[in-house]
Amino acid sequence: MNRRDLWIALAILVFSLALFARAVRFDFVNFDDGDYVYENPLVLQGVSVEGVKEASTALISSHWHPFTMISYMIDAQVFGVEPWGFHLTNILLHGLNGALLFLLLRSLTGARALSAVAALLFTVHPLQVEPVAWISSRKDLLSAFFWLSSMAAYAWYANGARIQRFPLVALALLFGLLSKSILMTAPFLFFLLDFWPLRRFDLADLRTRPGWEKIGRLLAEKFILLCLVIPFLAADLVAQGSGGNINSLDQTSLGSRLASAVMGYGGFLSDVVWPSGLAAYYPRPPEGYETVPVLGVFVILAALTAAACWSARRFPEIFVGWFWFVGTLVPVIGLVQLGAQARADRYVYFPLIGLSIALVWGAHRLLPSRKAFTIAVCTGLVCLSIASSAQLGHWRNSETLFRHALSVTDSNYLIHYNLAVYLAREGRNGEAVEQYNLALEVLPDHAESHINLGTLLAGGGDYGGAKAHFESALESQPGNTSALANMAMVLLDLGQPQDALKYARKALEIDPTFERAHLALQFIDEATHSDDTQ
Repeated sequence: MNRRDLWIALAILVFSLALFARAVRFDFVNFDDGDYVYENPLVLQGVSVEGVKEASTALISSHWHPFTMISYMIDAQVFGVEPWGFHLTNILLHGLNGALLFLLLRSLTGARALSAVAALLFTVHPLQVEPVAWISSRKDLLSAFFWLSSMAAYAWYANGARIQRFPLVALALLFGLLSKSILMTAPFLFFLLDFWPLRRFDLADLRTRPGWEKIGRLLAEKFILLCLVIPFLAADLVAQGSGGNINSLDQTSLGSRLASAVMGYGGFLSDVVWPSGLAAYYPRPPEGYETVPVLGVFVILAALTAAACWSARRFPEIFVGWFWFVGTLVPVIGLVQLGAQARADRYVYFPLIGLSIALVWGAHRLLPSRKAFTIAVCTGLVCLSIASSAQLGHWRNSETLFRHALSVTDSNYLIHYNLAVYLAREGRNGEAVEQYNLALEVLPDHAESHINLGTLLAGGGDYGGAKAHFESALESQPGNTSALANMAMVLLDLGQPQDALKYARKALEIDPTFERAHLALQFIDEATHSDDTQ
């Protein structure tokens, strides 16, 4: 690595900053940003010893990632709780990841031009807009930075296998896991790097006993890292389970999970090749996936996997790139069902590196001339940059983001709901009511939509309509304290204080500290005493 390489890395960083710079003018979005930043007391207080201690145990949206939370706290300390500062950090992290990826590939492969093209493809692809423009996706950027750092440390260690260098690999990996547990596939990825480009073993080793002994030693290294990863995997599953985000086999069958995984891989591949119709949230089909499309996508995936395996000897970079993509997506592809989304653009942030390697090295080998390769690269990067710039504009604020998502997806109750929440906060109650109703058309038993819609109707004096929605919310969630307290309030407005008292007391049985239920009791008491006086 020389000064020229550093200049290229700097150029990639600058280009990335220029491409995403206008995001610093964007707002927070009503899509987890409140949970992570502008309504989070831990972040609002800035950096403190007590805050760092609390961040080490805090669960945010059923996730545990203390380093990510500490990074938000630092932003709040330095920039204040203004969106531009948080956006700026995201933009800088993405640019640094692109530059670091180039330097890593350059040192591993020795191919300066191909490494630069792969890093640029990773940097400018429209799929990267979500993790960069969405403040709540900081965990993807930060974990990728440490993942790339751990790979650089691993390459340094593998150059002579000096054991004193190995702790640096584990330390960088630990920092990444503290940012997001997605690094659980790192041991697998390091083993791929052993095959190419580190060439610590080859296919011929599979035919000899000494070769298998060599592979066994390499696997033993990975087992050490696996022991580091497993506790984080367990902690993440516990955190997700505590938030009720993991669907059981009774809720989602194994067949449905496999179908989701197949269609997830197919969706990501389609978005990589033709990144059109990208959205902040992709709902699963309400009736599940049809068999014929699933089988068709499975055949395509099987053919691509077979081609990658066939190319392992002559084109190891294609083999490694493909399995980098497939392997690092396993935790989020749908085998473990988290929520109701089919996939998310941010999930492919790091896996995209694998496809970038396979595409760039594969095109270089397969295109007939350097001129053809150069034309293809320049055309592709320009088109992707233009598409990223257009996609970036949709993240300007909550309304632009949600309305775009609704224009490119169907049956998207969550986006209707989030748009309604945003509109209500802006005082546009009529539009909010419309969006809540649209959300309920898709998911009639969505309790939060019923509660919020009932609250808006009650505020407008439609107590009968509000009561109906609170009843619907309680049908789907009988123990919902918000629905119980709101029902108490609206029954009081309807002149039924005794019935209202039952709902308020039930809410307090479930949560004795629930403030709105206490407020309802106070109003009921005042109304009752007023009636007695009269």
